[in-house]
Amino acid sequence: MSISARRLLRHKNSQSNTLYQNGTYISNSINYWVHGHSNYITTTLTVTNDHITAVSANHSVSDGTSQNYVDAFDNDLGGAAIGQPLQSISLSRVGGASVTTDGFNDSLSSIRSQAST
Repeated sequence: MSISARRLLRHKNSQSNTLYQNGTYISNSINYWVHGHSNYITTTLTVTNDHITAVSANHSVSDGTSQNYVDAFDNDLGGAAIGQPLQSISLSRVGGASVTTDGFNDSLSSIRSQAST
């Protein structure tokens, strides 16, 4: 966990009103289409005091171009998402991968539902 995430947790631990239960959540597999190819993303998030403290994504891609974008997305996802509030996070074009980012954003509704208190 990064230093900034630890600071955030210490600050938020002093507050008792939370929207989400602490824990690790996995989204349903989200299907998204890129240039006629079907791709899937499954997102795993750890939530602590309403903020994202860890994130990863598993992908199933059907073409080489999509794989390049997915790799760039994965490289930048942690920096874009960790420390963000789960309630309001909506990312834009992470690693240049706009459609993969849209799939990630779509997966957040499932995670929000699972984590709701």
